[in-house]
Amino acid sequence: MPGAWSVVVPLGPNVCPSIDGDYQILGMGKLEKGLSLTQTRLDVALGYTFPSDGMPKHVSISMEEGNSILNFKFGDPVNQSFSEPASCDDGWYAFGQQQTDQYVGDGANLDYSLRKIRLGKAVDGSLIVHLLLEAQFSSFAVLKSHEVREIWSRYEKSVTHK
Repeated sequence: MPGAWSVVVPLGPNVCPSIDGDYQILGMGKLEKGLSLTQTRLDVALGYTFPSDGMPKHVSISMEEGNSILNFKFGDPVNQSFSEPASCDDGWYAFGQQQTDQYVGDGANLDYSLRKIRLGKAVDGSLIVHLLLEAQFSSFAVLKSHEVREIWSRYEKSVTHK
C-alpha cells in the first residue's frame, strides 16, 4: 500500500469499519511497486468492467450485516447491481472471484483466473481496494504463461451523488 495512505485501525480481529457509501469510479492506484500512482477504475478493481463509453459515474456499496453480503450498485448509465459474499478479516472486507477455461482469442485460452479482493476504509473516508490477481494462460502451441499481480487503489467518496 502506498505509504501516504492509512486505513482505519480495526477495533478487533473480526471487526470491519463501515464502507457503506457512494464512491467515485475513477481513483488512483499503484499497479506495481516502484511505479507512480496512475488512474484506476473502481468497476474494474471490483471485477465488473463496463465499456468506457458506458462507464458508471459512481458505485454505491452497502453491507448486509445479517448475512455478510456486500452489495454494489453501479449508477448511470448502467444501473446494475451485484452482490458478493464477504468476510471480515483484520478490518478488511474480503471476497474472491474465479474464472476457468475461457477462450480469449488468437489461439489463447485462460486456464484460470483468481481475484482476491479486500476493501478497507481510509482515515479520510475513502475506499481502499487491495487486489491480488493470479492467472494462467495457454496457447494452442502449449505455451503457458503465469502472472501474479498485486494492485492497490483508492477511491474518494462521491460528492455529486447523494
